Amino acid sequence: DKSKSGTEGFRPLSEREQIVVLNKIDVLSSEQQQELQERFKRASVQTRMISAVTGQGVRDLIFEVGRKILG
Repeated sequence: DKSKSGTEGFRPLSEREQIVVLNKIDVLSSEQQQELQERFKRASVQTRMISAVTGQGVRDLIFEVGRKILG
């Protein structure tokens, strides 16, 4: 980030919108998933949960990323 700090249009990662994705939810119980989401929520971090193996949540994540990129 520091090497590009003067570049026009550059914004450090810390200033960019982020999507925090929690993968491998297929190996967690419902209770564990809920507890994990609560931990992030307490830290004011919004998360998305997916399982790359089963595909759960992946499609919604792809659409969300597309909406954010395309506006």
